[in-house]
Amino acid sequence: MCDIHKKDVPFGGITVVFGGDFCQTLPVIAKGVRQQIISASLCRGRLWADVEKHYLVQNMCLEVSADSEQHAAWLLQIGAGNIDETQKVEIPQTMICENNTIDGLVDSTYPDLAQQINNDQYFLDRTILACRNADVDEINADILRKCPGEETILRGADSVRLEDNVQDGYQPYPIEYLNSLTASGLPLARLALKPGTPVMLLRNLDPSQGLWY
Repeated sequence: MCDIHKKDVPFGGITVVFGGDFCQTLPVIAKGVRQQIISASLCRGRLWADVEKHYLVQNMCLEVSADSEQHAAWLLQIGAGNIDETQKVEIPQTMICENNTIDGLVDSTYPDLAQQINNDQYFLDRTILACRNADVDEINADILRKCPGEETILRGADSVRLEDNVQDGYQPYPIEYLNSLTASGLPLARLALKPGTPVMLLRNLDPSQGLWY
């Protein structure tokens, strides 16, 4: 843009709007220390000195009420680092389960699960977020166990498609190894379902067959 507009200023003098939340995750530096992670952030870039900063202070995602405003102020306090490092972050009692277990989390998020299994709106209004896929699998397994009905196990193809000149039926990878793969974007080798349980379709591998077949 500097070459096109013949101006030696950032973006050739064109106004560019950046949006972001500095309370969110920092850049991911593989095996990096704190100094390396901070150095890779936008505020350490050479353009940062030329950026005009504007801050949004009202959380529009929350309903306007005394409880929501208090919750928003608590989130901003944590995100801005206004809590002394020697202190512990106090979690509001309304956000704490009765017991510190997966069962307690599921029971508090999905009360009366067995009676609401066919209620789509019931599941749309409730979500459990987790940082790791392993935690998601554990929570899903616990929720499925609490759902009524007979469990059906669907298994993956457990094979690798090789080049045409390779002998038919030859598989260089053991089935146990293929079942252990949990790469992002690949279906699970073992999928357990029950009647009425919701399923989230992330990728349709065979669009010609529709969503279900």
